[in-house]
Amino acid sequence: MHKTSNRKPTIAIAGAGPAGSSIAILLSKAGFNVSLVEKAAFPRHKLCGEFVSPECLSHFEELGVSEKLHPFSSEKIVSTTFYSLDGASASVPTKWFSGGEFGAIGLSRYTMDEVLFRHAEEAGAEVLEECAVKGVTFDGETPNGFLCKGKDGEVFELASDILVDATGRGASIVSMARKERGLGIKPEKPKWVGFKAHFAGTINPPGVCEIYFFNGGYGGVNFVENGDANVCFLVRSDVAREYGGDAGAVFEKCLLENPRAAEVLGSGKQSFAWIAVSVPGFGMGSPANFGNMFAVGDAASFIDPFTGSGILLALESGKLFSQAVINSADYKNISDVYTRLYRKEFTSRLKISSMMRTLANSEKFTNVGVKTLSRITPLLRLLARGTRGGVFRPRQT
Repeated sequence: MHKTSNRKPTIAIAGAGPAGSSIAILLSKAGFNVSLVEKAAFPRHKLCGEFVSPECLSHFEELGVSEKLHPFSSEKIVSTTFYSLDGASASVPTKWFSGGEFGAIGLSRYTMDEVLFRHAEEAGAEVLEECAVKGVTFDGETPNGFLCKGKDGEVFELASDILVDATGRGASIVSMARKERGLGIKPEKPKWVGFKAHFAGTINPPGVCEIYFFNGGYGGVNFVENGDANVCFLVRSDVAREYGGDAGAVFEKCLLENPRAAEVLGSGKQSFAWIAVSVPGFGMGSPANFGNMFAVGDAASFIDPFTGSGILLALESGKLFSQAVINSADYKNISDVYTRLYRKEFTSRLKISSMMRTLANSEKFTNVGVKTLSRITPLLRLLARGTRGGVFRPRQT
């Protein structure tokens, strides 16, 4: 950087989910030298509600993947219905999110992530598949690269001016860097465990995402592009331990405790083995670290799955980071710009989601709250918009 004036900084991204791949696409198109590192082989399943909020569609358009995803986007979702344990229900039309008639779609991460990853390569990014980041290298106090292990077992350093952690809720790259500098991270016991699988033969209505509350957590179902239904649920870790972490037992004894869930899912046949992931918590994290290391998507903040906005947050944070890089004359200013944009965009929605999470953990509230919200449409609309940061936007009918 000191020898070549006005040189664009190089960017190395760990994690090729929606956040990481979208950054690789946007910055490659803007002329930056980008490397995208992914430990898995595509396509692969990923724990996710697989609810693609309608606001995501404009991001797909900007990224240039709409036509590629179109053949897989036939599963339109026009509303989300929440069911309490006592059978009460409340519905949220997806047009409340987008401010128009656009519906959400059910789309598997198996399909979406591969399309984005391959498009990043076509856009000019160097993509490293089945390549694991094993550590972070430093020049003094400044991170200057990833220590990688390729699929052939070769260990090599990937040097870069800017490092991006897009590895998900564990923020593994930031954790590695802190450990390398002796800063450490206080171990945090997982508070939740997430489970996900696809099912055939469920009787959930097409066009509707259903959310079921039960003692100790909640789960949801919606169809995805292959005709299967994605079943994803979140349970408190202490409840999961009661069943020895057995996803099938938790599914049977907890999720199907909800009468509507039992009706819809009881006859379903599982398409692949349960995927399980521990979740330490939710809320705002650290979007910028060490001056030139950044977190995006779930690595920066993890929003509650019941909002149906996890994929949206990933795409939005990827765009915000890309804008900060493109618009910063000096790459050392990116941290300030990105942090300011990030907190402005996401603080309010994360706070609203936190408040709703606290209430949703109470069986008494979910029973009473779902009934109340079903009768007070303006309040339900306000909360729904608030999970998108849209509390003060003009209301749409």
